[in-house]
Amino acid sequence: DRPESFAGIPATVEYISSERWREWAGPSAFNHRRKILALRYAMEKYSTPTILLDADTWLRKSPLEIFKRVSPGRSLMHIREARICDIATPQGYAIAEFLRKESFREKSGKVLNVPVETAMWNAGVVGLDPADRHLLEDVLYLTDQFCMKSSLHILEQTAFSYLLAQRTKLQEASDSVFHYWPPYLHVPFKGKLPTIMEAMMRLSLEEKCSYAYAMRRSEEH
Repeated sequence: DRPESFAGIPATVEYISSERWREWAGPSAFNHRRKILALRYAMEKYSTPTILLDADTWLRKSPLEIFKRVSPGRSLMHIREARICDIATPQGYAIAEFLRKESFREKSGKVLNVPVETAMWNAGVVGLDPADRHLLEDVLYLTDQFCMKSSLHILEQTAFSYLLAQRTKLQEASDSVFHYWPPYLHVPFKGKLPTIMEAMMRLSLEEKCSYAYAMRRSEEH
């Protein structure tokens, strides 16, 4: 939402209008639905293997390492967390109960049940090859059904986890990408980000890279 923050960085910045941003959230105004549409947008425009990284991530290694894992029939997510039925948190219990109670449909109309034994993968990273782009339509279709019956915030993650594991060879990216989503990491770092971003605005590109790298290392440890 602030493209000027990336001025001078050798990357293509895609501007998404507020109208499109609202459209991507869908009829349930589900924020994480936008991740599916962002992936589809990028793959349609650039026709190349595409990896989506959440904003609360940093690279441990060159991004080339994770791109090597994405090819036709081979997809990527951040980390395999656990089977849904084994996630001993309030959110884990809630998603397991939801899946036990509800049934869904594939686009063909065939009944689809998502077993609670399904492995939950973290969607802080999602990588897909253009040859498998059609799977995004299935993820979107299932996510929209989830949203009609639940307000849990990991619904798109559940859809990605089930469908990519079913239809591709799904691999982890956690050795190359650090994802600081747990509250004990996310909350304090989010409080420091405005100061970090302000300091970086005054630096050259080389200095920005060095400064950002130094800050991520201190937060990781």
